[in-house]
Amino acid sequence: MVGVMKPAGSLAYPEFSPLAFDSGDPSVGGNVGEPPQIGWTDITREVTAEMAGSHLGGSGGFDYIGGADFDDAKSIAVDGSFHAYITGTPFSTNFPTLTPFQATNAGVGSQDVFVTKRGPTGALAYSTYLGGGGDDIGRGIAVSGGKVFVTGTTISADYPLPALSTALLGLSDAFVTELDPSLGAAGLVYSRYLGGTGTEDGRSIAVDSAGSAYVTGSTTAAGALPLNDFPWTSGAFQTTRG
Repeated sequence: MVGVMKPAGSLAYPEFSPLAFDSGDPSVGGNVGEPPQIGWTDITREVTAEMAGSHLGGSGGFDYIGGADFDDAKSIAVDGSFHAYITGTPFSTNFPTLTPFQATNAGVGSQDVFVTKRGPTGALAYSTYLGGGGDDIGRGIAVSGGKVFVTGTTISADYPLPALSTALLGLSDAFVTELDPSLGAAGLVYSRYLGGTGTEDGRSIAVDSAGSAYVTGSTTAAGALPLNDFPWTSGAFQTTRG
């Protein structure tokens, strides 16, 4: 599955790594008790741990971020000023927030996405929950011009959507969301589901200089039939499932 979102969120057309580079300095996100890894890390863990982030190089340091429960970092991006943007899944109901778009977990007994910004010294600059009443998992994050772009997986029929809205079609859909941290509770720029009647999973996202988002992940058919209802555009390289 590969999709392109125009700056307004309309559909226009690397497996996730939690290692991000800017100006030669790598930043790492993951779980306490595990070494930094390149490659996707599953949400299911045998050890309950807070998420940890570290900036390797320069005068960077190491810090925890999390609440009283298990919190899992999936992806990190770094801007030109060494601000780190992290996404993942908090199981904590007291995950730290600051000027949030969404101040609390939207579900009862479910998990939401978190989107967090840390300053060059590690200070919390922005942090929010993001999700609906079902399970939502943040898997990929990118940043451009101070705007944050997130992708992942949702089963929430009420995932946050602005005027440009789509509907949850399958058991799970990928989602693509743009946030402006400077606007706090009004910071949802656009958000949409991306998928058909099967199950979709957004894994990684990148943004170009024009603000268009490029998303990759996976899509599966519903039931035994090889349905080909994932949204595609004219001229796409491949318009049916293999």
